[in-house]
Amino acid sequence: MKKLKRILLIAFIIFIILLVSVFVREFILSNEGDLDKSNPMTREEIISLLEKGNDYDNYYYRYDSDFDTLKTEYFIKDGISVCYVEGSLHSWINFNEDQQEYITIWDTKTDNENLIATITKNFTTTESNQMGYDYSLVTDYENYDFEYLGKKYYDERNIIVIKMKTKNYNTYTNFYIDSSTGVIMARKDVSKIFFITTHINFSNRNVQFDVVTNEDIKRPDLSKYQLLEN
Repeated sequence: MKKLKRILLIAFIIFIILLVSVFVREFILSNEGDLDKSNPMTREEIISLLEKGNDYDNYYYRYDSDFDTLKTEYFIKDGISVCYVEGSLHSWINFNEDQQEYITIWDTKTDNENLIATITKNFTTTESNQMGYDYSLVTDYENYDFEYLGKKYYDERNIIVIKMKTKNYNTYTNFYIDSSTGVIMARKDVSKIFFITTHINFSNRNVQFDVVTNEDIKRPDLSKYQLLEN
């Protein structure tokens, strides 16, 4: 009888240790640091701030994700977005009305016969994006619930943190928004089973403001490319 009680006691202690470990893990994963919640913003105010970020006309960012192994860089200026992957031009996009042009580079091998680029004119874009960087979760009232988490100092900027929770699913996304420009600085996607986190991906954009030059956004010379127009 004493042996059975001892076994049950040990099992109970192990269970408590595991339970505490899970709660500690969840606290660490969900902790956003010291957040100032003194001046909460409504969903509509956040949307207005993000729309302001869509109009910001000079910044660079290097996409840095937990699951992204390729070095991806973007140069944003005067309504033009240029993307490089591993140092090679991937796309050049002019978002300005009446000047819309979407150039995609498909192959950059040294053999000129393999140099292919596509050009798309008058393309359509979703309203809820910052020069192609999507934030439609925030404007999707039907499928996502909004929560203002607060403001903090992050990456030398004052950042607003919001949480978009998927309705009927145990997943959510946090957006980290620069409070002065409205540009999205980072994003975190989280999935859970019950209260246990099963997937988390933090994507830091490493944004640098007012560093992009006209040379950085210059339209590429396509004279050596085989052009395919859409």
